[in-house]
Amino acid sequence: MNILIAGFQHETNTFAPSPADWAAFLRGDGFPAYSEGADMLRRFTGSSLPIGGFISEAQARGWALLPACWAGAAPSAQVEGRQGFM
Repeated sequence: MNILIAGFQHETNTFAPSPADWAAFLRGDGFPAYSEGADMLRRFTGSSLPIGGFISEAQARGWALLPACWAGAAPSAQVEGRQGFM
């Protein structure tokens, strides 16, 4: 079984003064910062995050994981629109 894994982690607080821009996801600031591919598996395998448990269980079952990307930003206002990311 092949399973693509990806993640996006952000807590939106509409009262926060600043939006989450691309730089916030690159930094992480308390959440795991942007990573992709094999780096994702290295970073999260054995971690206490839910994705860490999923990776361990999937590997124990012999599933092939295809890591795409993961991004997390600290709690802030809304995530900026697409134009703010690229």
